[in-house]
Amino acid sequence: MKRIALSLIGCACLLGSTLYAQVRLPRLVSDGMVLQQGKSMHIWGWAAPGEKVSVRFNEKTYAAVTAGDTKWSLSLPAMQAGGPYEMTITASNTITLHDVLVGEVWVCSGQSNMDLPMERLKDKYAGIIARAANANIRHFTVPLRYNFQAPQEDITSGSWEKADPVSVLHFSATAYFFGLNLYEKYHTPIGLIRSSVGGSPAEAWLSGDALQAFPHYLAVANKWKDSDYISKVKNDENAAVINWYNRVWQEDKGMHDSKKWYDTAYDASAWPVMQELPGYWEDKGLPRTNGVVWFRKEIDIPAAVAGQPALLLLGNAIDRDSVYLNGAFLGTTGYQYPPRKYPVANGLLKPGKNILVVRVINSAGKGGFYKDKPYALQAGGQTIDLTTSWQYQPGMSSGPAPGTTTFQYQPQGLFNGMITPLLPYAIKGVIWYQGESNTSRATEYRQLFPAMIRNWRQQWRQGDFPFLYVQLANFMQARQQPSESQWAELREAQRLTLSEPATGMAVACDIGEWNDIHPLNKADVGRRLALAAQKIAYGDKKVVYSGPVFQSMKASGNKIILSFTNTGSGLVAKGGDVKYVAIAGDDKKFVWAQAVIKNNTVAVWNDNIAHPVTVRYAWADNPEGANLYNREGLPASPFSTDTSRSPAAGTAILPRGGNSGLKDFYKNYFPIGVAVSARSLKTDEAALILQQFNSLTAENAMKMGPIHPRENQYYWHDADSIVAFAQAHGLRVRGHNLCWHQQTPAWLFKDSLGNRVSKDVLLRRLQDHITTVVSRYKGKIYAWDVVNEAVDDDSTQLLRNSLWYQICGDDFIIKAFEYAHAADPAAQLFYNDYNTERPQKRERVYTLLQRLIKAGAPINGVGLQAHWSVYEPTADELAKAITQFSSLGLKIQFTELDISIHPWEKNRRDKRPGDTDVFTPALEQQQLEQYKKVFALFRQYKNVITGVTFWNISDRYTWLDTYPVPGRKNYPLLFDQQLQPKKAYQAVTQF
Repeated sequence: MKRIALSLIGCACLLGSTLYAQVRLPRLVSDGMVLQQGKSMHIWGWAAPGEKVSVRFNEKTYAAVTAGDTKWSLSLPAMQAGGPYEMTITASNTITLHDVLVGEVWVCSGQSNMDLPMERLKDKYAGIIARAANANIRHFTVPLRYNFQAPQEDITSGSWEKADPVSVLHFSATAYFFGLNLYEKYHTPIGLIRSSVGGSPAEAWLSGDALQAFPHYLAVANKWKDSDYISKVKNDENAAVINWYNRVWQEDKGMHDSKKWYDTAYDASAWPVMQELPGYWEDKGLPRTNGVVWFRKEIDIPAAVAGQPALLLLGNAIDRDSVYLNGAFLGTTGYQYPPRKYPVANGLLKPGKNILVVRVINSAGKGGFYKDKPYALQAGGQTIDLTTSWQYQPGMSSGPAPGTTTFQYQPQGLFNGMITPLLPYAIKGVIWYQGESNTSRATEYRQLFPAMIRNWRQQWRQGDFPFLYVQLANFMQARQQPSESQWAELREAQRLTLSEPATGMAVACDIGEWNDIHPLNKADVGRRLALAAQKIAYGDKKVVYSGPVFQSMKASGNKIILSFTNTGSGLVAKGGDVKYVAIAGDDKKFVWAQAVIKNNTVAVWNDNIAHPVTVRYAWADNPEGANLYNREGLPASPFSTDTSRSPAAGTAILPRGGNSGLKDFYKNYFPIGVAVSARSLKTDEAALILQQFNSLTAENAMKMGPIHPRENQYYWHDADSIVAFAQAHGLRVRGHNLCWHQQTPAWLFKDSLGNRVSKDVLLRRLQDHITTVVSRYKGKIYAWDVVNEAVDDDSTQLLRNSLWYQICGDDFIIKAFEYAHAADPAAQLFYNDYNTERPQKRERVYTLLQRLIKAGAPINGVGLQAHWSVYEPTADELAKAITQFSSLGLKIQFTELDISIHPWEKNRRDKRPGDTDVFTPALEQQQLEQYKKVFALFRQYKNVITGVTFWNISDRYTWLDTYPVPGRKNYPLLFDQQLQPKKAYQAVTQF
């Protein structure tokens, strides 16, 4: 028995050694691959250390020896295009690769517009897809993978696919049209390696070495090297998201009524009606809310159509939908971008009344349906319009879903996971379609994008290979007047990147869609990239590969004369004179200009500007109407003649001080802060925040309900991201808030049986909460609103009759301050309340503060909420409040500043027929005067005021849009909905 056992052990060892010696190839080196012609072709893999490996290809044999790290590699000599070939790799085992071609290999990378597959375009390009039978065009999809610890040697899956009507549906549409154009021109095999990730920013595609030039991104990348930390963040965030969706399901009345709301027998006669869809439901009478809204519509079906198969088109819903027809489930779509196309089976449609029900879950922001998309039922050759008269009913209302960290967007991760494994492979060049995710940092993109190109070239070690990219397409609503645009700023960064060698740009500002960040016209995108390849990669000197690109300007009297490269056989303006041209003098205030083509240049002027200095063309998110082309039909790139101008994307042309912001105007007075959400830091508002403010407050993310929704369960992501943003950019942070009668989770006040807890239990829970939160941000948050709004408004009782007070009396207030001080002795601690300029409320707050000071509470200051209106307070009332509270020796901060255009109202109410939310010139002037007055007082009391914080960033979003009147728009801030400074801004800064 011992001998048998030893023999088995010996066999096992021998088997293990044999398996270890098995030669292995990377995923790219596989059946059907396309190798790059005209270059040394690198073949590599893994085997046992010291093992001899041979590769036989094109009737020749090449040898290598595996190094100690199990890697082997060799280079095959350059070849001309051809094939198919076989390649045999032999070590202790043999692998034979079949159907290998030699041709042109292009890496196709970027974000979703490169990722978008032909499947999404099968209606638009049905004929092209049907004819897509070409074994010489091949596509390899690199699967999503990120890694922050180390560059990866291989990808996890993938295979080469030949183009045919089925497989082409998986191809990147941009890449396919690019490859198809090249094949039709050169009849050379084309290999397309798609390595792209929807939503990915450029910094995710940089190597660790390249990030050294961008230390703020390097710091983020280094943070994610801790895999245990990543796992914890994922687990915490996933749990919070699951809880949110579980609550959506559990609380959705439409799923829990005795008859579900999609049931044909359900009586929806009492549901209100939206006369017209699509649109945001907030704009159709529903208050801004997240959660579930149900839509229901009766459709009359002619007898001739009933029973036939049909197609339901529902445009795009925000964010996810489930669809029912006559009680039967048709389908669901999980996020907002895919077009909703639901087949209707035979027999489901019936003659007469049919019931269509759509359940929409909106997780954040505005919910509803995209405009200018198809909403119809197609059946039996008929099209039934679905855009009018829908009934609706909220099923469940909620705050936004918890945010999550998108790890594939973090710096370095995609380079390590999806580019490093490709680096040994010989390529012709790269096509790139990306930038949408960097628009809020467009100025930075001027350095980031060229750095990425240089980084890839350095890492690939194949010289300055061609790098061709798509300039951002037109998107979002067109504007009637010249304005700032983050998208225009990023297009400018892309245009300036043409200074890098062997780069080419496909302009797409005429083929986008205002309501779709993923425009369907990928055929022209691919064609324009292919034209650039013909010129830059293949040296065709005759091809006109680009539309006009701004080259230089010169002043001539009151005119500016513009010169261009890539004019082809001449400049043309489609439809008359050149449109969408703006001009400015020294004040940089842009107005529309006249522009005419003259001798292949463009002369620009405005009779009201005697000495123009700057011109912009097609400078907008959506430059609808821009019409400058060359005669070859290629559009001119948008541009600004002032290339030295580099404000952050989305920022404003300020009244004075160049790029100075509020923080700069008030640097000798007090910090200027703003209340933000985590989401706002990922939008164009981020640049405005950095320009204008030097202090942040979390609007909701640090309140007890959002951050501590359940016992022993904390949701840190949003608060952490705000603090991280502030630290990365040198901003201070105020914490808001630790104890409040609102947005407090019910579990705090109840035991396991649902009974009210004792004072001791509640104080212990309060201590645990404050200690945990304050300790987490110790040293990062300089001040906390410890207790918020504890004073009653108008009764004879000093303190509000909240559950805190009912259970603990007034002890909870001083205890909250003691707990916060123990957790972070260096933090400044504030009591925060509103209406403090009104005499009665002011006296109540003053009395509470006196008691706290007398009792020895560690209180440092009082936060005076500045939720005011154009009608109040008076200067006298405000001055009295400042004087009275400063007499206590406490720091004073105005913590929640906005000036409503509507009179102050305490209680919520429905919108009335007479209510208006028009921001009239008269109201604008009143608001200007009120802001001017209060800031004059702030400056007067600069010795006692230690901070002023605006409550929200711009009129684009303000809590006053829903309070106290749901659906009524307000305009209470210094920046409008386009992030431009209002007249009140000038009044505040010109002193």
